[in-house]
Amino acid sequence: VNAEDPLFILYTSGSTGTYLDEVDGYIVKLDASTSVIGITGSAINASNIISTLTTVVNTLPERVKPRKKDVRIYMSATNALYYQIATLGLNNNFNYTGELPLSFAGYKISIQEGMDDSVIVCGNKNSFIYLLDGEGDAKDIKTVNMNDTTVEPIIRSAVGLKIGFDLVNEDEIVYFKA
Repeated sequence: VNAEDPLFILYTSGSTGTYLDEVDGYIVKLDASTSVIGITGSAINASNIISTLTTVVNTLPERVKPRKKDVRIYMSATNALYYQIATLGLNNNFNYTGELPLSFAGYKISIQEGMDDSVIVCGNKNSFIYLLDGEGDAKDIKTVNMNDTTVEPIIRSAVGLKIGFDLVNEDEIVYFKA
C-alpha cells in the first residue's frame, strides 16, 4: 500500500488488480456502516456548498457540536474551492492577509486530495482510526543508493508495513453523499 495516498480514497469497487484490493479506506467503512448518520442531497457546486455544509453541521448530534476543536469537515479540493468561491465576497480581509485557514461555523475544514466530489464527511477527528505498523525490525529496512544506478543523488528505502483504517463512535459521524 502506498501510505501517501489520501485516506478517504483507499477503496475498491470490484477488483482493480492493484494494492487497492488489499485495503479498505474510510469510504468503504462509511458505506458499510449502519450507525453512521447518512444524508443525501444534490450534486455539490459553488451555489449550494453553503447550504450543504449547513445541513451537514446541523445533522451532527448535539453531544458533538460543542467540541469544535475536535470536529473536522473532510471534503475534496474541488468542494473546498467551491466554498472559497461562495465565501469570497464575504471576507474582505482576504485582500489584505491572503488565504485564511478553511473553517465553517467554527469547524475546521480538512481538504482530502482525491476525495470524491460527491462526498463530505464530518465528525470528531478521533473517530477516524489510522493504523500503521512495521513488519519485522530495523534489519528488514532496505536502502538503495540511487546514485549507483541512475546517477541521482537520492537514497530510497523500503520496508514492509501493515496499514489499516477503522471508525469508532460511528453514530457521531455525518456522511453526506450527493
